[in-house]
Amino acid sequence: MNEIKPPYIRRIPTYTQHVNGCGLSSLLMLVDLPKNEEIKAFLEKIWDKIRSIFGKTSFNQKDLKLAVALQYLLLKSVGFSNKDEIYKFFNQRLEYLFEDHRIINKFNQEQFRQDFLNKHQPDEAYTFLHYLEGDRDYITPLILMTNIHTMKTDAELKILAEIFNYEFFYQDSEDKTGVIYFLKKEIGKKITDPIKEKWKKLEELSNNPDIIILYGQYHHWLAIRGIYRIHQLTKLEKSEENKDSDKTLELNNKIEINKWNRKSMIIDMNDPATNTTIQLNFSQLSEGDRFYIFKKRLNTDFKIFKKFLKTIDSDIKEEENRWKDFLKKKVKKKPKPVEQKIIKTDEEASIALKYESKIKEILDGSINSAHQEKYRIIKLKEPPIINEITEKKSEDIKDKPKFWDMLDED
Repeated sequence: MNEIKPPYIRRIPTYTQHVNGCGLSSLLMLVDLPKNEEIKAFLEKIWDKIRSIFGKTSFNQKDLKLAVALQYLLLKSVGFSNKDEIYKFFNQRLEYLFEDHRIINKFNQEQFRQDFLNKHQPDEAYTFLHYLEGDRDYITPLILMTNIHTMKTDAELKILAEIFNYEFFYQDSEDKTGVIYFLKKEIGKKITDPIKEKWKKLEELSNNPDIIILYGQYHHWLAIRGIYRIHQLTKLEKSEENKDSDKTLELNNKIEINKWNRKSMIIDMNDPATNTTIQLNFSQLSEGDRFYIFKKRLNTDFKIFKKFLKTIDSDIKEEENRWKDFLKKKVKKKPKPVEQKIIKTDEEASIALKYESKIKEILDGSINSAHQEKYRIIKLKEPPIINEITEKKSEDIKDKPKFWDMLDED
């Protein structure tokens, strides 16, 4: 029996996601940060520069922080401020796609702003003008988190992939989008020759270490580890020895049948929604599923990283100041409680004075010792304080609203 080459399955990390942040997390998994220290260090530097704006975040996982850095990077990339070197970088690589998406991005930010106005939140709406108007694309946490909670389009992921030197690898497809997918009529019980060719193409691309594949499943993005058929894991192929014998014919026939069994055709991937590795088979595909292929650019470097870091250094202080101004508007000064003074008549004051000492003696249990039970105050044991906070909050932090609680859940 001949042996066949086993499929290439990427040992990429599993990351979790922000709400609707599956595209960002899937791309982070595919660029394989543990094996690409330069990319990892770049994203960590971005987070270190912007983290001071956030203060204490509601998320602690490192992968979620890097996803925020990636969203910040995307907003800086598609803004309309004067960033000639960055604009030139994308325009040379993506041409009309980049220019078109800049226009779409501006429209989206205007829509977010209008949504806040419709909710009678003028301060929040005004925040978006920091990004939309002026010579700089100033980003605040409100803008950042509003965008990160919006599902990424394939155009946005193509722009981000270019930063890490992965270009969209166009494939012949029925809808001329350059992505691989299977028509509804193809996802049937019979595996025809055109389907076999299309699947073999996916296997070939998946087995290339310089290729990464994003899997778009309806409104969800996943990171593909490998595409293969189960028989390839067994490393067995048809035997050419004694191929006319009944035993060999029977065995070869079984191998051939299992080769193209719909349930043995596997898509192996990491799902950021569950932070796990999952496998789907061909029978579980739908016509809406898409395979986006990205190929690593050879003989390239990461000089663009320095351009981005320089831009962030120029903007971050002003972004921090503008965010502080916004928070000051949202801090509601708590009025000091007015002490209610009870005005007593002369007669009431006299009675209170007369019996004040006697009441004190009764409460202390020092009077009427023969009938002590009648007046004794029974002190119940105090219930234990759960999660008692021993550390005092500073005056600066005490009245400061938590940004995460200010986001509208609607």
